[in-house]
Amino acid sequence: MRTTERIEGISCVLVEMRSMYLPLHTSYLQDPDVYRYLRLKPPISLQGQIAWLREMQDSPTDIIFAVLARKSRGRGVFIGVMGLHEVDWRSGSARTGTILGAKRWWGKGIGTEAKLLQLKFAFEALGLRVIRSGVAEPNLASRKFLEKAGYFEVGRRPGSRVVEGCPCDEILFLTMRENWERAWEFHRKTRDEKQ
Repeated sequence: MRTTERIEGISCVLVEMRSMYLPLHTSYLQDPDVYRYLRLKPPISLQGQIAWLREMQDSPTDIIFAVLARKSRGRGVFIGVMGLHEVDWRSGSARTGTILGAKRWWGKGIGTEAKLLQLKFAFEALGLRVIRSGVAEPNLASRKFLEKAGYFEVGRRPGSRVVEGCPCDEILFLTMRENWERAWEFHRKTRDEKQ
């Protein structure tokens, strides 16, 4: 599903994912630090990513955003993608996924802000009620990132993921509007105190 939304934050902007970002996105997906916890494994080709983007744009249940980190001047720098998947209008639910591939931007809070902006869109613009996500158990950074955005653990799928050849649990996370609102307020308050 295409979206023309542009969602502005302080450290990042979410925009429609376009083919112009795919060469960089494909290069990020070649990095073992980026793909380690993904179900997607190399070799990943630009042609494959072009097909993936077309599929997402044609899907009635997927919305993909490019995440652009703000620079002091000029346009933002493409650092990754965030998706809302399996949007179920009847139940008001969806699943999220995130790939932030530009490692020099890791650990700066941009991912958390981007996730909070994505959830703002999901809850306020789309009117969804429940958003879920799954993370391979060893992926501590993603677990922490989800918790900062208001997600909480609701269960596990034992042995359902494989990381570097070893089976591990997938931890299931969930958030609802009220959890996101608390995380959003905390983020805004913390950001304002830093400025």
